[in-house]
Amino acid sequence: MAKVNVRKELTSALKRAAAEAKAERAALESKQLVEEGTFTVEWMNKMEILKPPYASEKLFSIVENSSILPQCIDAMVLNTDGFGIQFFYTGDIDQEKSKPVVTERKMLEAFFKKVNEKESFTTVRKSMRKDLETTGNGYIEIIRTMASKDKGGTLVSCTMQTVS
Repeated sequence: MAKVNVRKELTSALKRAAAEAKAERAALESKQLVEEGTFTVEWMNKMEILKPPYASEKLFSIVENSSILPQCIDAMVLNTDGFGIQFFYTGDIDQEKSKPVVTERKMLEAFFKKVNEKESFTTVRKSMRKDLETTGNGYIEIIRTMASKDKGGTLVSCTMQTVS
């Protein structure tokens, strides 16, 4: 008799958990209109742009409404991009102190120290990593001058990107 009661309690607990999960999924459905600047289905069809399998806005809302995911994503950001960047010379050890190598190293250090007017490369990479872990996509735009030299880089929101 005790086994039957335990089985009934377990079954009712599973049914309650399933109903709660269904209610949570329904709560995640957006009730808002499409945000300005996002791609409409008509425009995407006209321009032959592939529709992503999941809407980036919904993926962001899943993370915002979770109690665990933001902590996991923050840990990934800190442990992968939070330590910054270091340069190591991989060529001939005798050439490490040569003028061209030192000049190139200084140029790289200056570029990555301030990759755009406001942020360091580490800051941009951390933001990109957060997008990457949240939506599966992360983008950095590298801006070049007319002389084809790298001017800087900036984060591009993954909600504004698609593939054609």
